[in-house]
Amino acid sequence: MNIRETLELELNSLKQRIIENHVRAGQVASGKTMESMQVVVEELGTEYIATLYGRPYFGNLETGNSPWKNTPQRVPRFFHDIIADWIQAKGLNLNAWAVAYKIIHEGTVLHRQGGRSDIFSNVIPDSLNSISDALVAIYDMQITEMITLNNQQP
Repeated sequence: MNIRETLELELNSLKQRIIENHVRAGQVASGKTMESMQVVVEELGTEYIATLYGRPYFGNLETGNSPWKNTPQRVPRFFHDIIADWIQAKGLNLNAWAVAYKIIHEGTVLHRQGGRSDIFSNVIPDSLNSISDALVAIYDMQITEMITLNNQQP
């Protein structure tokens, strides 16, 4: 396996574990967050940039939403609509205006409870270790091949 394949494999594995944790936590509403996750591996000469992208505010899966810094007197329509879509996707019977108001002024329940660290924070270190181990093995093999070839030359 080459470097690109290794990075893609490891990041896709990380993505899957994050999705599993997200589902297990009961956070899935529309599925847009899961669908937003994309693995991109770029090769720039001899360097690689490997990224796992997610939608804006992806970090809120663990931190929740804090209260707004500049609280408006009224709930903005765009925010009401976001909350209404979330309520519908979750199949809840809640007042979107009231939920939006509470989030704006107090933050989400997850935020008020101090957040969590079992969606992505807990799986990233293992992925970094796996990537490191896999890359060391690849480079070790390449170095061994170079030494072997140099020793075979007259």
